Amino acid sequence: MKEHSQAYLSLSNQLNKFIDKHYRLVALKGLLVVGVLSIGIFFGVILLELLFHFSSLGRSILFFGSIAVLFYAFSAQFIYPLAKSLRLFSRMDFREAAHLVTNRLPEVTDQLLNAIELENEPNNFKGDLAAASITQKANKVLSFNLLNSLSFVEHRKYLVGFLVVFGIAFLCSVSFPTFVSGPLKRVVHFEKSFIPPNPFEFQINNNKPLVVLEGEALQVNIRTIGAVDPEQLFLFVDDQRFFPIKVQKNNFTHNFRSIKSSFNFTLIDGKQDSVLFTVNVLPKAQIVSEKKIVAYPAYTKLENDTFYDLSRLILPEGSTIKWNINCLNTLDCKVIFTDTVFMGNNNPLIFNYAPKNNQDYLIYAKNNFSTYKDSSLYNIELVKDQFPKIFIEDLVDSNDIKKHLFYGEISDDYGFSSLSFHCENKDSIVFEKRLVFEKGIRSVFSLELDFRKLGLKADEIMEYYFVVQDNDAVNGPKKSISKKMFFREPSKKQIKELAKAKSESQNKSFSSLQKKMHSLNSQLNEIKSSLINKKTPNWEDKSSLENFLKDQKKLQNDLEELKNKLAKELNNDQNDRSEDILKKQEQISKMMEELMSDEMKKLLDELFELAQEMNKEKVLDKLDDIDFSQENMIKELDRTIEHFKKMEIEKMAKDISKELKDLAIKQDELSEKTLNKDFSEFKKNQEQEQLKDEFNDIQNDLFDLKKKNKELSNPKDLNTDEKEMEINKSMEKSIEELSDNKLKKAKEQQGQSSKSLKDLAESMDKLGSNGSEQEEEDLESLRVLLEHLITFSLDQEEVLNDLKTTKVKDPNYVNIGQSQRKLNDEIKIIEDSLTALGLRQIMLSSKINKELQTIKRSLSSSIKNLTERRTRNAQIEQQKVMMHTNELGLLLSEMMNQMQNNMPGSGQCNKPGGKNKKPGKGLPQSAEQMKKQIESMKKFLEGKKKGKNSGNSNNTFEQLGRMAAEQAALKKQLMEISQELNKDGTGKGNGIKEIIKKIEEVEDEIIQNNITLSSIDRQQEIKIKMLELDKASKEQEEEEKRESKESLEDYKKNNSDLFEEYLQLKRGEVEMLKTIPTNLKPYYKNKVNKYIKFIEKNYD
Repeated sequence: MKEHSQAYLSLSNQLNKFIDKHYRLVALKGLLVVGVLSIGIFFGVILLELLFHFSSLGRSILFFGSIAVLFYAFSAQFIYPLAKSLRLFSRMDFREAAHLVTNRLPEVTDQLLNAIELENEPNNFKGDLAAASITQKANKVLSFNLLNSLSFVEHRKYLVGFLVVFGIAFLCSVSFPTFVSGPLKRVVHFEKSFIPPNPFEFQINNNKPLVVLEGEALQVNIRTIGAVDPEQLFLFVDDQRFFPIKVQKNNFTHNFRSIKSSFNFTLIDGKQDSVLFTVNVLPKAQIVSEKKIVAYPAYTKLENDTFYDLSRLILPEGSTIKWNINCLNTLDCKVIFTDTVFMGNNNPLIFNYAPKNNQDYLIYAKNNFSTYKDSSLYNIELVKDQFPKIFIEDLVDSNDIKKHLFYGEISDDYGFSSLSFHCENKDSIVFEKRLVFEKGIRSVFSLELDFRKLGLKADEIMEYYFVVQDNDAVNGPKKSISKKMFFREPSKKQIKELAKAKSESQNKSFSSLQKKMHSLNSQLNEIKSSLINKKTPNWEDKSSLENFLKDQKKLQNDLEELKNKLAKELNNDQNDRSEDILKKQEQISKMMEELMSDEMKKLLDELFELAQEMNKEKVLDKLDDIDFSQENMIKELDRTIEHFKKMEIEKMAKDISKELKDLAIKQDELSEKTLNKDFSEFKKNQEQEQLKDEFNDIQNDLFDLKKKNKELSNPKDLNTDEKEMEINKSMEKSIEELSDNKLKKAKEQQGQSSKSLKDLAESMDKLGSNGSEQEEEDLESLRVLLEHLITFSLDQEEVLNDLKTTKVKDPNYVNIGQSQRKLNDEIKIIEDSLTALGLRQIMLSSKINKELQTIKRSLSSSIKNLTERRTRNAQIEQQKVMMHTNELGLLLSEMMNQMQNNMPGSGQCNKPGGKNKKPGKGLPQSAEQMKKQIESMKKFLEGKKKGKNSGNSNNTFEQLGRMAAEQAALKKQLMEISQELNKDGTGKGNGIKEIIKKIEEVEDEIIQNNITLSSIDRQQEIKIKMLELDKASKEQEEEEKRESKESLEDYKKNNSDLFEEYLQLKRGEVEMLKTIPTNLKPYYKNKVNKYIKFIEKNYD
């Protein structure tokens, strides 16, 4: 029992020590917790006061409340556990302690608790076994150190937490003492009143003065200093509110732009109070304007210019500039150039300056208010006077390489002083010419140049160019030269080759035109055949007609093109040509002009209109008319080609003649040197061989000439073989004699060669003109033709008279038709003769062929009408045949006169070959004819009054027709006289023109059957004027005292046969006019008017 008590007592002591240590550890833990809580409450109170700035009551509550909380926590967490450890208050019992030990020492298990429970059992339940158990269990528990199970280590986290919180609190207090001391002071002294601090204040531009130059911008940087970082600030200028931009924490900015004057602005601080700030503006030196007046050099002819504030100025050299610079708030203004400086304090600053080179210049202004300088950099660029430019186009005449036409254009920036053309060889300037140009900066010009006029030698090279100079008065005129061009004078061989090529081209053009005409003629016949065989034309016929007209149009264009080309070539070939050749060229040009007559063009236009309607009869009639005109065109073209070829042969013969004569001269010169011993034999021989070679070249030309001659329908007699052999033989002998040094014999052979060359040249000259025998032969042919024509006219008149007295059903009607066909055959013979004559005589007018074709057309129509028994129409066509036959006779008669006048010896004694008529010689005869005409008109009026002509209209028309014809013949004669009188350019024949006008007036009255007494009076006036002109003409002849006179009687005697034929032809014309019926008056009037107009056109 005693052992039991001792074990349990030890266990109890151990448990009490365990409990004491437990409560001491709890008290220590409580102390650490209270320390952390105290720090938290301390900073909590400070934070609340810092944020809310409580009043005294609030601060007293915070103060006492925090103390109460801390006292309660300290008592509960530290004093109370500590008191328990001191056993001042009730503590846990052994059972609670046993549970605590068991939790800490699991090895003890339930033994401690069982021992305690067994000890606390009532004594009546205790036994030895229980005591032994208690002792056993107590000893076992005591084997463990219960106090070691309790350790401060398990409370380290509280110590660490306290130390961390304390360290943080200490650092905050040290780092932000104001945030701690202020609120702490206010809380501790809660009984006192404290004013709350401003949340933030302003710092503007780091407290620097707010100063800005006039007109510039000011940036205001605002920094807020205080506990509060505002999100937005308000800035006021007068009544305007602005919102500065927050750029970062506590930093704002605001820009004032273009400040003109000083001003105040306010900011609202944290207390909502306005804080005033002042901005001061300093006057700024400024360049207000820069005015430049530019005076250009006088030669540029530019007006002065004014520029304002232009940073870059581009001027011609030599310009002078006047500056006018206005400044503001400026005490000193400077303009700095590379070579000088202009300055002054006057406003404006004015000065003149002439820049010499490109440069930049600076203008700046300043004042005393600031160090600011207003400056501007400007640039002057001087443009040099440019070189003039020249463009040349050299056009070479395709028909004459020696003729050049230059088209040019010159340009310059300000103008020109001269323009010239230069032509030079390797030695010197051959030709120089100043050219006219338009004033200005651009001008076009042209120049025609014929290099023949420069007299160049064969193969000589000439350089030519244009030179233009500008009007630069600053640096002196500058010149530009065009591209240099070259001309080489063609050699004789080249000239011949060009002429040959040109001739071949012309022949090809003529040949092509011939083929087209024949093709169109065939096309026309096919269209006619197609229409004749159809009752109604169809679309194929219309299409054929349209194609025919298109082809005709193409032919017309081709003809026009060839005509222009030929006219140009003939015009270019007038140099060094004889008068005879030039006349033939003019005649050929005229023949080309008349190929496509106006009548043919009119017929084609009428056919085009008929082709739209396609009336068979009308179309066929028009095609017949075109057929005759087409046939005439073909013949005229053949004749033109023939005479063109003749003219080419004559020109070629003239050129060969010239070469032969030149060669003869060279041969004579060499002959003079032959006996001269100063010249070496080798050189003489060499020159003779050169002459032989030149003659060989001429022989080649002769060969071409003979070839061309054979192409003529009537080749000329051109047999030069014998003469050529003689020349070759004599030249070869000359070479042999020179080689053998037989100089005298060589000289004789050379003389023979020269003579033969001259003879051959003479034969070439004769080839260029028809011989007198040929002229007489042609004249005789013409006389025969006139006889046939007169016979033809009389036969036609006889057939017409027979037709008038023959009825349609008369058996003799058929014989009349046969007679008419016989006349048609006769006219073909006349036509063939005229065609052959036309190929020989170039002066045969195309009007002759035209009249002939008209006769053939009327003959064909009369035969057709006779076949269809349309007597009236047949008579009309027969009358046309007679009228045009007489007109043809007049034309042939005129041609005979011209041929006779052109024949040698047919003119005046001192002027062979000239005309045999003196101007004004026919005036007395014309006056006599006028007297007869007046008598006829009187008789006509008397018969009209008595009524003799009222029942016989045919007789009336016969009288009118005869008077009209006589009047027309008189007018024609006066026109010829007028032309003769005006040939010398004195205008002596102009008075006759007034008479002709009066004759026309009377002629119109005769044709209109409106003859009155006034008509007779006008005829009397005409006669008187004619006699006055005749008297004046005679007086003029006496004053001039001409050396020779030719009488009309001699003319009649020399040409009696021709004159008789002409009078007979005139009588036939008068007789023909008697047969014209009254209803043909309009037609006759038109024909007469047409005839008169033709005369006026050719004789005015």
